[in-house]
Amino acid sequence: MRAQFVFHEVWIGLRRNLTMTVALVVVVAISLSLLGTGLLFVKQVNDTRTFWQGRVQLSVYLCTKISSSPQCTKGWTRSSTTPRS
Repeated sequence: MRAQFVFHEVWIGLRRNLTMTVALVVVVAISLSLLGTGLLFVKQVNDTRTFWQGRVQLSVYLCTKISSSPQCTKGWTRSSTTPRS
């Protein structure tokens, strides 16, 4: 009996404040949509990172004045070895 009374009063309150009820439902729907979009974005970024992590290689060639490698024959300047002040 008590639960029936509570539900009846809740229904009357929702019916009286119909605009506020609709606004609440819309706000909750938008919030959950944004949350879901954020979670999907995080999952996609993690999947992409996992996919590319084992497939990408990065090579760094360090050339000095006495390097004999063909990659180092041009492009070396004295300013690249002196510290910037």
